[in-house]
Amino acid sequence: MTRIELEMLIKRAFHGVTLDGGHTLVDMNEMSNWGKRASKEEIESTSRVEFGANWTVLPVETLHHFFPTLAHADAKAMRYYLPAFMVSLLTHPDPWTHSLITVLSALCPESSDPEDYHIRRYALFDDKQRSACALYLSCLPDFVDLDRGSKRTVDQARSRYWDQHLPSEKV
Repeated sequence: MTRIELEMLIKRAFHGVTLDGGHTLVDMNEMSNWGKRASKEEIESTSRVEFGANWTVLPVETLHHFFPTLAHADAKAMRYYLPAFMVSLLTHPDPWTHSLITVLSALCPESSDPEDYHIRRYALFDDKQRSACALYLSCLPDFVDLDRGSKRTVDQARSRYWDQHLPSEKV
């Protein structure tokens, strides 16, 4: 699978997903800053794009600015923002960016227990979306030069949850 094919697969799988009342980047930024409100400029710059119905228009610069916030995403926000972060990493494959850490952290549950915090945040994903995430993790090492720790995180994420969602021809 090529990088472009994987990007298109993610976009098709998450097509039409809206934030639907989930946590916004500004909300999650406040949570990650222990209640400190975002600046007026941050709120204005993100509000114009993030409340729309199309996650694909979120600027990479905005995602990079708000990279730590995904840790505070609820299930609706995870389904909306995760594909944007995943695609941004494919289109800007710098292995040392915080986006890589953000994506891998969001995709790596602590355990395979269905009550795991991360696994509960995937609850709204449908089968196509889970499959897209599984393929993403399977293909990521082909597109991003991962260090040993990142490779280990990918392996853990796959074995704890995502490999069960790979299409049968990829297993």
